[in-house]
Amino acid sequence: MPSVRFATVRLLTVVCAACGEPGTSAFDASVRDSAASSRDAQDADSDASPADDASPPDDAEVGQDLDPKSLEPHWQPTVGVPPSSRRGRWGAVLVHDPEARRLILHGGSHYPNGPAGDTWAFDIDTELWLELETTNPPAPRFCHCATYLPDTRELLIINGRDEEGAVPRGAFTLSLETGVWSPVESEAPDGLVGCNSVYDPLQERVFVFGGASTRGFLSSTWSYDPRARVFTELSLGVSPSPRRDAMMVYDATRGRTLLFGGQTGRNSHANDVWGFDGESWQPITVDLAPPARRWGSSGIDALGQWLIFGGTDERESMKDLWRFDPSTEQFEELSLRDGPMARAGAAHSFLEDRQALFVFGGFESATFAAHEDGWVLGFR
Repeated sequence: MPSVRFATVRLLTVVCAACGEPGTSAFDASVRDSAASSRDAQDADSDASPADDASPPDDAEVGQDLDPKSLEPHWQPTVGVPPSSRRGRWGAVLVHDPEARRLILHGGSHYPNGPAGDTWAFDIDTELWLELETTNPPAPRFCHCATYLPDTRELLIINGRDEEGAVPRGAFTLSLETGVWSPVESEAPDGLVGCNSVYDPLQERVFVFGGASTRGFLSSTWSYDPRARVFTELSLGVSPSPRRDAMMVYDATRGRTLLFGGQTGRNSHANDVWGFDGESWQPITVDLAPPARRWGSSGIDALGQWLIFGGTDERESMKDLWRFDPSTEQFEELSLRDGPMARAGAAHSFLEDRQALFVFGGFESATFAAHEDGWVLGFR
C-alpha cells in the first residue's frame, strides 16, 4: 500500500460543501486515516491562521438559481503551496478529485532551485495537505498539462520540462485508487511545453491543444481515449493560431471547450477566444477582452461563468480578474479591493460545490522566483 506523509497545514473552508462519499480504496483509506490521526493534534494548536477568522457564506448564498452577477467576489488568504524543503512553487498542475473530495497537485518549479516530482493531496474535509508517496513516479517536471479522468479515476499528465529543457515526449497516468503511475504507451501530443488539456464528458475524451516544441509554437489538437489509452492527432480545417500557456476550460452549458489567450511568439501574446465542440474550432467574437496574456488561473464556476485571474505578458505579471458569460459570450472585469499580488503560472482549480477558485504559488515576471502563498476566490 502506498504510504502517506502528512503536513500540518490548513486551508480555509470558503463555502459549505455538498455531501459526498470519499473513495473507498485502500489508497484512499490510508490518506483518510493519516488525516484523521493528525487532525486532533492540529485542533490543539493555539495559533489560528488568518483564514480562521473568515466567515464563509452559507449555502443559500451560492444557490444555483442566483444571478451570477449578483454575487460579489472576494479573496481570502489560505495556507500556501505544499510544504517542502525548497520554498515556493510555480508551473505545477492541480486537479479536483471529487470522489475523494480533494485536490491533487503534481510537480512544479522551485526556481531557482529546480523542478519538483512530488504529488500532494489536499483533503477538502480534513483541511490537510498530504504528500502521496506513489509508485513508479515520472521524472520531475513543470510546465506540463494535466486532466482528471472521471471514468478511470486517474490523473493524466502530458509532457513538460525541467531546468535543462523539455522532458522526453510522453504521458503518464496516476491511479487515484492505487497510487501507481503508469506510462501511456501511445505517442503523446507534440506540444512538449505549455500544452492545454481538458476532459469533455460528452465525447468521453480529453482534448489537448498547442504547446511549444523544437519546431516552435504549435496549433495541433489531439484527443485521448482514457479507456483505450490512445492519443490521436485530429485533422482540423480551422484552429487557433499556434501558442502555448493558454487558458482552457470545459463549458458544460454548451458542451464545448473554451480557449483564451496564450503566448504566440517570443514577446507576443493573444487575447482571442475560441470554442471547440469536439469536431471543429470556432472563433468567438467579444466586445471587450482582457489584455493579452499567458498562464493565468481560470475555471468554470458552478453558475457556468468562466473566471480568469492574472497571467503575464512577459513584461509584467497581472492581478486583474475577468468573468466570461458563455450565454452572452462577453467578458466583464470584476473590481476587488484586496487580493493576491500579481502572478502567473500558479496552480489552480475551481471547486463547483464550494463556488471557489483555489490558487497556489506562481511567479512574478521580473524574477521568476516562486511564490509560496495560497488564495481562495469565493462569492457571496
